[in-house]
Amino acid sequence: MAWISQKPAFEKRLLAALCLALAFLGCSGFFSFWNTRQLIDASRLVSHTHDVIAAQEELLENLTVSETGLFGFILTGEATFPQPSLAATNRLAALIRELRTLTRDDPGQQQRLDAIEPLVARRLALIEQTIQVRQTQGLEAAVTLIRNRDARAARDNLRRNIAEMTREERELFTERERLSARRAGRTILFDLGFGWLSVLLLATVFFFLLRENARRRRSEPQLLKARDELEERIVERTAQLARATEAVQSEVAGHKRSEAALRDSEARLRAILETAVEGIITINDCGIVESMNPAAEKLFGYRADEVIGKNVSLLMPSPYRESHDGYLSSYLRTGEAKIIGIGREVVGQRKDGAVFQMDLSVSEVRLADRRTFAGFVRDITTRKQAEQRLAELAQNLAEKNKELETIVYVASHDLRSPLVNIQGFSRELARACERVRAVLHDAGTQPALDPEVKAILADEVPEALEYIRAGVARMDGLLSGFLRFSRLGRAALKIERLDLNEMLAGIARAMEFQIQQAGATLRIEPLPDCLGDATQINQVFSNLLDNALKYRDPQRPLQIRISGCVENGRARYAVRDNGIGIAPEHQGKVFEIFHRLNPGPGDGEGLGLTIAQRILERQDGKIWLESEPGKGSAFFLSLPRAATL
Repeated sequence: MAWISQKPAFEKRLLAALCLALAFLGCSGFFSFWNTRQLIDASRLVSHTHDVIAAQEELLENLTVSETGLFGFILTGEATFPQPSLAATNRLAALIRELRTLTRDDPGQQQRLDAIEPLVARRLALIEQTIQVRQTQGLEAAVTLIRNRDARAARDNLRRNIAEMTREERELFTERERLSARRAGRTILFDLGFGWLSVLLLATVFFFLLRENARRRRSEPQLLKARDELEERIVERTAQLARATEAVQSEVAGHKRSEAALRDSEARLRAILETAVEGIITINDCGIVESMNPAAEKLFGYRADEVIGKNVSLLMPSPYRESHDGYLSSYLRTGEAKIIGIGREVVGQRKDGAVFQMDLSVSEVRLADRRTFAGFVRDITTRKQAEQRLAELAQNLAEKNKELETIVYVASHDLRSPLVNIQGFSRELARACERVRAVLHDAGTQPALDPEVKAILADEVPEALEYIRAGVARMDGLLSGFLRFSRLGRAALKIERLDLNEMLAGIARAMEFQIQQAGATLRIEPLPDCLGDATQINQVFSNLLDNALKYRDPQRPLQIRISGCVENGRARYAVRDNGIGIAPEHQGKVFEIFHRLNPGPGDGEGLGLTIAQRILERQDGKIWLESEPGKGSAFFLSLPRAATL
């Protein structure tokens, strides 16, 4: 209907008015037809009722005629009286059948006819009997027979039933006449209403036409001016068309050059296919080979003419050979791809029967009238052998790592014995020095001692002992951390669904005293659930919060924010603080074992982040950081997302 939208507003309104007028005329015609049909049906019903009443009256009249002729014959005995009576009597059966046909849609009238029909039969039998008695036994016997009570009751019953039928039909006649009158009035009312509406619409259309005609007379000068401008534009457009024709001719020449380039491209493509390192095989949608490049010939040991025209399953070993056509027909029927557009590792069979592993990638090409499938194959026998060697090396490495963990575990225990001895003897030495100082003080020889001896006893020996104790404590801490690190590889994991909101709330309660002492603020946002070992994940977050408290900036209040989200199917968490931050040269080393930002006393063993990274790696997780010195740090953790219940 785009042509309607392009017409001027007046023509749209005029067209709408005409359509509305036609619609009203159509409705008027429909309702007139419908009312006329209703009126015709009502008239037919009235006529039908007339026919029923006429048949009833004729039935009653014929009964009366038959009785009148019978009485005349009984009284006079003349043979002329029975003739009309017999004609009327013979007509009664036909009238009853006619009434049955006319009232077949009225069960009540049918029941009355069921009662009338035997009464008529009895009446006819009585008339015939009376005539015979009059002829054979005389007037008295015939009169006695007529005056019989049963005969009178049958006659009265017959007339009563006929009268009831007539009464009901007359009531029906009156009702149908009223219905016909109502329908006639409604027809007239509808015709007048729709006629006036149609006249009103036509008058509206006529008014619009007159107004548009006046507007057009006023716009004739403008049209003339527009015609002149149009002629000028035609001349200009003709010149443009001439230039466009030249451009088209130039474009045609360009197309010819493009066709030549396309032929050249096809030749290059054929050359590429012929020289490609990978084997390339094309088949149709029935699995029949259409082409095979030299690399594929070399790979399978067949010449191209030995394979083209045959099913591609020739290049497959059993049981794949027998199943291939089923896979292809299933894809064409359902569109469900198992290898097309996906690629996977399969096995092929050479001409000599040798089976080898290969990478197969299949792509579908839809042409104008058919489908073609291109398969790219590459022998991966060497790669699979290398992968097998790599797996063996990985297994050996795992065994070596296990041995190393055992060595670390044993060494950690064995190194503790000398440390305990050093720690114990250093305490004994400290007590011995105290006793020496006490003895010298009690003996009163202190003024006679050499000042150098005094310095040794008072300063140098206690200082040396303090260094020994600090070194022992430091070594003990390193061995403890080393032992914890070695145990991570042997600790059994219990992977389960973790509610991080509940876990972080528990960690916050456990560290509430440290947080208050540091004057810090901890904000935990809603966190997604993940999968992991509850004990070890708790240790990771506790370590990160402890680091945030440890490396806070004394120039401003510490703020820690823990947030989380789901990203690419994994649960991602962030622990941010506004502490001192980490210098760029340290950011790549903070996860290394024993690496510390401030290698002074009391700053830990440098194992916290190393253990956190090891824990997450064992649980398919990851940890990384972003930091800016003087502004704070953000540690990010990624763990498998727990399935939504």
